[in-house]
Amino acid sequence: STIRKRLNNWEENNMSKKVAVIGEVSVPSNLETVAEVTDDCQFVLAAAPGGYEENLALWKEIEKKAGENTIFMLGSFNCFTGGLAAATNRPDRCVGVRMHVSPKDSSKAVAEISKGFDTSDEAMEAVKTFLNEKGVDTVDAPDLIGGIVARIMDVAVNEAAELIMEGVLPEDIDLALTTACGAEEGLLKVADSYGLDTVVQQSNVLFEEFNDYRYAPNAVLEKLVQVGRTGVKAKKGFFQY
Repeated sequence: STIRKRLNNWEENNMSKKVAVIGEVSVPSNLETVAEVTDDCQFVLAAAPGGYEENLALWKEIEKKAGENTIFMLGSFNCFTGGLAAATNRPDRCVGVRMHVSPKDSSKAVAEISKGFDTSDEAMEAVKTFLNEKGVDTVDAPDLIGGIVARIMDVAVNEAAELIMEGVLPEDIDLALTTACGAEEGLLKVADSYGLDTVVQQSNVLFEEFNDYRYAPNAVLEKLVQVGRTGVKAKKGFFQY
């Protein structure tokens, strides 16, 4: 196929096997990246704060600089791959990549990989192979806003906040979950590391998208964010740091 020929041509044309990372994207500390898009970048991973219009504008700018063989890794939580890909000149080379870096070990990460309507199998395989070679685990995710981690985590954190409203202590929630589930770190400490403002923002996006009250941010979460208790970065959230 045309995509397969392009992938093979990377080696033949001595293209730099590098990834440019632009905008609001977290990557593991051991992944070598560049901050500027050039026409010899094999991949570009990018996301803009905001929704479809903001991300489309970002990718339009990137497209002016990227080479014709470059694969776009769309990292936005707030958009689905197919919608953004259709507005580019390379919908077959657009792959959804939501990266999650471990809060305990910044060298570890997992990427949710999603396929748009026109994404080729070759582009999907190229992204998975590249990330796996760099030590990033990959999982297949639906091409829907929120993906896997955010949809599960936000509901769980909301339910934990509901328990806090009912008088349960945050430390008791985390102790119960870590012991019963064999987790290394409690849910609420993970949420603090993630950023409670991010959890609330994502919950609002999910609620608007799915019209499902499971995603509506709990009042405890909203109040914590309103008073600046956004988690580890503020040195206080559900817990003090």
